[in-house]
Amino acid sequence: MEFEVHYQSLWDWASDLLKDTSVGLYFVFDAQRLSNFDGSSFFHFIDEPWIADNFWNVQSDFPPDGKVLAFILYTDKAKLLSFGQQKGYPVVVQLANLPTWIWNSEGLGGGQVVGWLLIVNEDKRYSGKTSFANFKNLIWHELFKEILDTISVYLKNGCWVTCWDGVPHQLFPTILILSADYEEQAVMALICGVMSHHPCLVCLIHQNEISKFPMNCELCMSKNASKTLQEVWSQNQVDEKEQILIKQGLHDVDSAFHAVTNMDIYHTLCWDCLVIICGESF
Repeated sequence: MEFEVHYQSLWDWASDLLKDTSVGLYFVFDAQRLSNFDGSSFFHFIDEPWIADNFWNVQSDFPPDGKVLAFILYTDKAKLLSFGQQKGYPVVVQLANLPTWIWNSEGLGGGQVVGWLLIVNEDKRYSGKTSFANFKNLIWHELFKEILDTISVYLKNGCWVTCWDGVPHQLFPTILILSADYEEQAVMALICGVMSHHPCLVCLIHQNEISKFPMNCELCMSKNASKTLQEVWSQNQVDEKEQILIKQGLHDVDSAFHAVTNMDIYHTLCWDCLVIICGESF
């Protein structure tokens, strides 16, 4: 079966912004740590992406002159577009190196549609079956990989770009934030959703323990998910594969994000905190 994906290069789009004199001067490439003093101690606060721990940790792995070029990717099935007879939804990119008031605006440097992902139509013959769920996830990741391939060539050694001020910088691309609703993030993380043994996007809390919510939960990590899938692929029996996948709540699909070696998919996902006060949800 063949599926189309329409996209433009993430790297070309970012390079154009870096060379634009009206936007380029606002770029911040170096991670920062800011703290406030409350009268008794200092505490770390965050008001821009480059002040967060993830930005700092990514930059720590690069050469001394290496700079982080941090992408934010957003997808939402609610934002449907029509393309002939096929429906799909857009992928929007922003750059976390720019101040929030720029990348969260509608002007130059704001969100840009860089991809269009089709929706795999439900087939009543296979709907609800594990094989069809894996198939839909496989298609999503194969299509999304085409978009990520536009930056993957620069992951290892970076790329020297002469910016707006005529100064060349060695830039290393990474995905800092993946923004979507729960259903879409579950596809990104390859978890089986709310009915699986481990429905959380960021930790391995068991479904039966969610109401108790223990303080210390083992965090999800890309390397552990890859290790699980390697174990699955080494099995010869379908039943043995299914048992491993069920215990971990994963789909048997190779993630598009495995190619982005300087990121952990589970650290990039944005999750909502549900606060219960007096029996009401806010």
